[in-house]
Amino acid sequence: MRTAAIGLALAFLMAPGLLFSQAPSDATFKAPVSNVPGAEYPQINSERRARFRLSAPRADKVELNLTGRHPMTKDENGVWTVTTEPLVVGFHYYSFIVDGVNVADPGSEAYFGSSWMSSGIEVPDPGGDFYDTPDNTGDPRNLVLAAYPQRLAQLNGELDPDGTPNTPFVVRDCQGGTCAYYQYLQGTSMASPHAAGVAALIVSHFGRQDPRHPGIGLAPDRTRSILLDTAVPHACPQPRLFEYTRIRADGTAGHEEAFCAGPVQNNGFYGHGIVNAYAAVTARR
Repeated sequence: MRTAAIGLALAFLMAPGLLFSQAPSDATFKAPVSNVPGAEYPQINSERRARFRLSAPRADKVELNLTGRHPMTKDENGVWTVTTEPLVVGFHYYSFIVDGVNVADPGSEAYFGSSWMSSGIEVPDPGGDFYDTPDNTGDPRNLVLAAYPQRLAQLNGELDPDGTPNTPFVVRDCQGGTCAYYQYLQGTSMASPHAAGVAALIVSHFGRQDPRHPGIGLAPDRTRSILLDTAVPHACPQPRLFEYTRIRADGTAGHEEAFCAGPVQNNGFYGHGIVNAYAAVTARR
């Protein structure tokens, strides 16, 4: 798959008058995990808006083909750009349409979909580090929501007598008089359930009825193999020594360092990659 991505990239980069821009991004947009290592575009921000950029000075019309066609705007340097509305969480295939011709984006890994290799962008669930904000102050909305029993929230003193959360780490959602509660979490508290959830999807999709036990089963080694083979590799940041500042609620600052060791296939920050539920259940097995 990666070989196909490199081949597509070289083919389009060598086409006359067609070059792909990798200009610096601003702080609110970041490269998704579906990009090839080192590619800055496409990008996505915390609102799930995606930004695409393409340099094609000789083109008369360029569109983004992503859940429909979206016209791109050309600047004086021949660079075409477009920023989407918020996208649905999950994986999306896309391409550029340059003067009527579908063109893959070498900034993206190549993914097999719709009977051909295509570019793709992964729109993540809200979630990350509590302090991953422009000013390094904490924001619970950076974390991941998980179901939270109402009784437990009451026992923890996180609800007012009328059931309203009194902390930004708890969210209430009500429909038709019935309310559900969720709490923001991060770290292994959410990483492990995400991986376990994808493993469950793999078993449900590829498993077979077990004559000795009720339900569907799949060999653990095969489940693990599919989970690892379809994960999206993510390289260490450069430089590998990652320095960050955390501004606490009382205004004091904490400065920390973390070193990312290991290759793109298995490193200290991203392990064997980031699980990809869609790729896992559509893998050819």
